[in-house]
Amino acid sequence: MEEAFKQLSNCQNKYDGDLRISVNLSPLELYDKNKADKIKNLSQKYKIRRELIEFEITENALLDNRSDTIKTLNELKDLDFSIALDDFGIGYSSLSYLSRLPIDTLKIDKSFIGKFSDSKNMILIDSIINLSHKMNLKVIAEGIENSEQLEIMKKLNCDEIQGYYFHKPLPVDQFEKIIEENGRLY
Repeated sequence: MEEAFKQLSNCQNKYDGDLRISVNLSPLELYDKNKADKIKNLSQKYKIRRELIEFEITENALLDNRSDTIKTLNELKDLDFSIALDDFGIGYSSLSYLSRLPIDTLKIDKSFIGKFSDSKNMILIDSIINLSHKMNLKVIAEGIENSEQLEIMKKLNCDEIQGYYFHKPLPVDQFEKIIEENGRLY
């Protein structure tokens, strides 16, 4: 976590633009009653604008219905961080999570993306996006690998796209090289 804050701070100091990052929070981290305070202290230490950090949780972080999990998420929201529900649609997805959780973003799992020829799958993706938008949630499609997938997700009004179509995960030095070559942040 600290490394992510440190890298974001370095990029903010080095480049113009508002680079946003996502940081995964494990179930164990969510059970830590002091986690929100620790994160707040890190944001102050590295002078990070909190709206530039999104914490990602997965459904398995919610399976045991611990009240401290939701409490930690609410504390993070109160500190102006955003929360994303990652890998939505796999495992034990429950629509009740969408109404109970203080989330800003829903990330559609990549397992849906490779099945555009399946009409039922397309109905599900379209419905997830429409439902999310009605709940004022941003939608990110994971696993976009080609221009056809990108165009389909654009037509379905998906808000953001991520995947190998743009880049595979990179070490920081290679990421910075791309920024410098393009003269801007994405």
